[in-house]
Amino acid sequence: DDDEESEDEDEDEEREWELLQLLDHLAHFFFEAGCYEDSLHVYSMEVRRLKDSDKAGTRQEQADCYDAMGRVHHAKGDHKHAIKKHKKALRLQHDLGPDHILETVDTELWLAESQLFMGKYSSAMKHYRVAYTIGKEHNAEQREWWIAQAADGIGRLYILKGKGVKAVSKLERAVRSGEAALGPAHADVTQLRVHLARACSQTNEHLRARDLLQAALIAESVRKGSEHCDVATIHFELACALLADKQLHLARGHLLRALIIREGCTGAGHATVGDIHYMLACVAEEEEESEEAKEHFDLACHIYSTTLGEDHLASVDAGERAAAALEGGCPPSADMERCLRLSAPGAFALESNVLCCEFVPLNRDRVP
Repeated sequence: DDDEESEDEDEDEEREWELLQLLDHLAHFFFEAGCYEDSLHVYSMEVRRLKDSDKAGTRQEQADCYDAMGRVHHAKGDHKHAIKKHKKALRLQHDLGPDHILETVDTELWLAESQLFMGKYSSAMKHYRVAYTIGKEHNAEQREWWIAQAADGIGRLYILKGKGVKAVSKLERAVRSGEAALGPAHADVTQLRVHLARACSQTNEHLRARDLLQAALIAESVRKGSEHCDVATIHFELACALLADKQLHLARGHLLRALIIREGCTGAGHATVGDIHYMLACVAEEEEESEEAKEHFDLACHIYSTTLGEDHLASVDAGERAAAALEGGCPPSADMERCLRLSAPGAFALESNVLCCEFVPLNRDRVP
């Protein structure tokens, strides 16, 4: 009888484990399909089942679920809730003790990304530095990629602070570590070079910035096709670099190309389309085309208000600049100026800054 009960318990445990695997993959499927609310609902179901379990190791699995939920919130642009979920994951991970410190690195990096997007720069820097230190001090398989991501985040924060020389140094380290981890042709290494190009623009190394971005544009076009949204991002970045160097005609051409691709991929009301209209307005202001500048600022303001909220700094700034466009224009607000250092007035910060975007189901390959 005892043997039969033991076999029944083993079968129940195996069925529960298979159900958790199914929930993982279902949540990931919804995520890939853009059904973020459904993905979050399935992860919530999984967390509830894990909390009810008395099996050893479920705290780490709960942490994995909260971390995954944070990434889903990040993808939908809800960084406030992303931060909450990542913090829950970190608390659970830290409760497991120092032997589990390597499990915290990805959470530290994603938490820092959401804090960066929310303007919590000091907190973001703290978590990037934690991830960077763990990467340097532990000889883990992912060591170089952790260093690359953390150095990239620190470098982008230096860009925001206007510390271009420090940004270049840190982003060069990010590129070296990224190449060591993934190889020079990997898409995420291309993205690291894009961030390095931003820093080069800030230090007036315009030729180097353009060379990096032109190479990135060719690589992404070959890898993903000329109509891919990531190619639109590179066109946008290249336009910003050309605008900084006052090459207005070339900047306009790349922005218009980015606009066509983006509208085809995401629709005309997406927040990143607002970014393109904002930068087209900046080009028009430089060319003293005030009516065109007002038109693009108005479009940017409408898109930002709809997607990011009327109180978002991008919405407010675009509205103020639209109102002033016919009267000689006005400079961007201090907050917007910081965003523009990242070539990201509104939403491109989300899509063009994030690395490790290959979202995969949680690892439940262990035998129950």
